[in-house]
Amino acid sequence: MATAIYVSKVFAIITVTLTVSAIAGIVTMMIVYEAQIAGMDPTPRPTTLPPTTLPTGPPPDMRLPGNLVPKSYKLFLQPHLYPSLNMSDVNATDQINVFTGNSTVFFQCVEKTKTIILHNKNLTLLGLIVTDCDSGKLLPFVKYLQYDDWTDFLEIQMSDALAEGGNYSLFVDFQGEMAEDLEGLYVSTYNEDGLKKFIASTQMEPTSARKVFPCFDEPAMKATFDVTIIHRQPTIALGNWPKSGSRLLDDDWSATTFFATKLMSTYLLAFSVSEFPYTENPKPNVNGVKIKTYARKELIEAGHAVYATNIADKLLNYYVKLFNITYPLQKLDQFVVPEHRAAAMENWGLIMYDESAVLFDSKTSGQRQKEWIVEIVAHELAHQWFGNLVTMRWWNDIWLNEGFATYMANLGLAQEEPTWNMRQNAFEVDALNSSHPLSSPAVDIQDPGQIDEMFSSISYLKGGAVLRMLEDFMTESSFQKGIKVRDDLLPLSQQHFIVPSLPVRMENFISNGGKWILANINATGYYRVNYDPENWKRLLDQLESNPNAIPLMNRGQLIDDAFHLTRAKMVNVTLGLNTTRFLQNDTACLPWSTAIQNLNYFVEMFDRSLVYGPMQAYMRKLVTPLYMHFKDYTDNSTIPIELYQQNQLNAINVACSNGLPECEIMAVKMFRNWMKNETYNSIHPNLRPAIYCQALAAGGDMEWDFAWRKYQECTISPDKHLLAHALSCTKKIWLLNRLLEYTLDPEKIRKADVFETIMNVGANAVGQGLAWNFIRAHWETFHEEYVFYSRIFIFIICIIPVKLVADSALISTSNMLMNQAIEQTQANNQWVKENKQTVLEWFLAETGSEEWYST
Repeated sequence: MATAIYVSKVFAIITVTLTVSAIAGIVTMMIVYEAQIAGMDPTPRPTTLPPTTLPTGPPPDMRLPGNLVPKSYKLFLQPHLYPSLNMSDVNATDQINVFTGNSTVFFQCVEKTKTIILHNKNLTLLGLIVTDCDSGKLLPFVKYLQYDDWTDFLEIQMSDALAEGGNYSLFVDFQGEMAEDLEGLYVSTYNEDGLKKFIASTQMEPTSARKVFPCFDEPAMKATFDVTIIHRQPTIALGNWPKSGSRLLDDDWSATTFFATKLMSTYLLAFSVSEFPYTENPKPNVNGVKIKTYARKELIEAGHAVYATNIADKLLNYYVKLFNITYPLQKLDQFVVPEHRAAAMENWGLIMYDESAVLFDSKTSGQRQKEWIVEIVAHELAHQWFGNLVTMRWWNDIWLNEGFATYMANLGLAQEEPTWNMRQNAFEVDALNSSHPLSSPAVDIQDPGQIDEMFSSISYLKGGAVLRMLEDFMTESSFQKGIKVRDDLLPLSQQHFIVPSLPVRMENFISNGGKWILANINATGYYRVNYDPENWKRLLDQLESNPNAIPLMNRGQLIDDAFHLTRAKMVNVTLGLNTTRFLQNDTACLPWSTAIQNLNYFVEMFDRSLVYGPMQAYMRKLVTPLYMHFKDYTDNSTIPIELYQQNQLNAINVACSNGLPECEIMAVKMFRNWMKNETYNSIHPNLRPAIYCQALAAGGDMEWDFAWRKYQECTISPDKHLLAHALSCTKKIWLLNRLLEYTLDPEKIRKADVFETIMNVGANAVGQGLAWNFIRAHWETFHEEYVFYSRIFIFIICIIPVKLVADSALISTSNMLMNQAIEQTQANNQWVKENKQTVLEWFLAETGSEEWYST
């Protein structure tokens, strides 16, 4: 099948290098509260000018004009947040969620203009100064305008035009508010030693730097950043680059200054203010880089950040060798936030992680958590080169960042543990008409909502899959050579990797000579494969007689291809089901995981129909040999070698969820043993995801209440996530409703976990309607407080039956993700209508009607 892939050009690299012009005669201006900066010789505060607000509505072009090119920023920021409050003595309203600061951006005018246009969002501007850096003169301006639309433009109308080739600076004094919205500069909280602790940290990607300081907030407009953070004692401040100095201002405040960064995009700027301790690699790695992981005191003292620190050390060395490009810093900080809008963010030199992404406890964390940590750390470290050093021009090409990071993360995973064999699939969404190409026209991606939609499985998984296919086509050594950047090209602002169009088509293979034919060996190509009926039969016969004769990756790919070809109406629906028969004789994880994913589609389509009974009977028949294969391990709460550990979980989940009595009894028994002796949980950490969920699904109020109490008591995020998912597994409607109501109270369920909780309830067949009714009832709340999660809530809707969604006016059908949801659910309805009877007859034939009627 590889011969069906045509590549017009192998790989092209276009390098755009921006050099920083020498800027002299500029007086550094720093404005902080007078009491804290006495002796620092600040520039007097300029006169405050009221803004003129333009009419609302997006303008014809939502991009910056490009006539001004930023070179560097000098930034002073002061979060006024108290680091801790004694909640018994001090009211929470005494907290100060305000930050003040000033920024000076030095820029060059490349086209004569009378306006300065940059980004600003929700900042109160206290004064502006425009300076001609070539002459040192202050330049008058008429007024400034704040656009009240999606552009977030701040327009300064000058009295006289800026000259082409001239160098200028814009000083802005401002004030902003830190919210708990997980965007820009935001607040996180946690409890420690009887105090409520507060953290200030940042999340700029994709368009939130403008909420922290006025800036040219587009990825191509790279600049250097010279940052000073004024922070309360005894907190510490971290930034992208190493600290250049720190000084006490008075008894309450310190000032920490950082070395100027390399050229980078605004979305990569990061800093934090906290009292976090850290763990570190014992000595700088072979490249001289000191790696520190900062987290809450109890997590550091318990050693939960050690594994992520060690993995970062190994992977950083691996990437430096692989890319033949030195990591440009002598430090790498990993900052573990109690709440983060994503699993992680790749800020250059200061990677932010959610606690659930990187904490590992050998006593309580399972194998999947270890895999997850390596996957996340590998992805973010790959970004230090792909995304940070070289960056896409605009968000329509975000796949260049995320596709390469995904591809490189898979290499990092394989480096750490080759047997994990992680495999990700973007075919599902990519098969829809409403899918998007890897690179959309820039004019189609304008407003923040459209930008957010580009962070999809297409950009991540399809991007990674296409690169993997290209590597296979070119050979690994040639591909790796092609992506390396020469050391003499390091002073880069941008390097755009152009991957040519890859017209991939589905091929039909016809058997001959009585032998089976297998295409797309090891599934390296990003395409589906169809065979003639005779070859399909021979492949299925081979699978049932000796599955190991077919490579592991292809066993999974055959299942996945067959099921999706049936949904595309290219083969009979029974072909996909026939590919699962051989699993009775296969204990490998990959084909089982692929089959489960595809059979889950049948569960979602038929869980309230006559098909469900015989389908469960077939699943019990199919999984019984696998469950019995692991039974001795499971009953004794032990695990097999790493290669089979995930499939042990598959066996438990499939067996229990389809009513295999031995499994249900085992899960409830193990969970109740924990309930009897709360101080000792004998369930093996690897088994807890499955046991917790299945015990609550088979149990009642008693098990659920116990799990909820443990969830509230738990302070370790990975363990908390296991319990959170288990709570959504119950079949009791009133308990699911209770869980949904808890999402409205951040004291019960943190904001970062709200969307996941609702999604988990929606994934439960019993909870689909509950989740949708809850979303409808509270849509305004979610829309206002969780703006950045709009696409997440659409994903939630994707798992809810179309009969509940299609007529909803809550979300505009111009939204790409909503279009995908509606298109998918409409296709599902048609598919069920056409195939229900055939599927029912197949399951009845495989199990016999008597077992079905007795179920």
